Amino acid sequence: MRRNSGIKNSGKYVNGWRMTRLVFALRQQVLAAAVLVCLLFLSSAVHSETEPNRGERVVLELSALGKHGDEITRARDQVLEIFQ
Repeated sequence: MRRNSGIKNSGKYVNGWRMTRLVFALRQQVLAAAVLVCLLFLSSAVHSETEPNRGERVVLELSALGKHGDEITRARDQVLEIFQ
């Protein structure tokens, strides 16, 4: 009548598999939560940077050209004023 000892051993084996599954599931949940947190922080950091609008970028690029850029900027401002 050694059936009980066989069940006990198989029970330990089943518990081992359950524990392995639980640890694996917990690890997946922690990893998913970490990825989510990283994505949230990354997206907020990217959007929080102030990016100049198109007009400001053009003026910045033209100012880098020196005298010629200043002349182009003045002409651009005059044309924009006419269009308004």
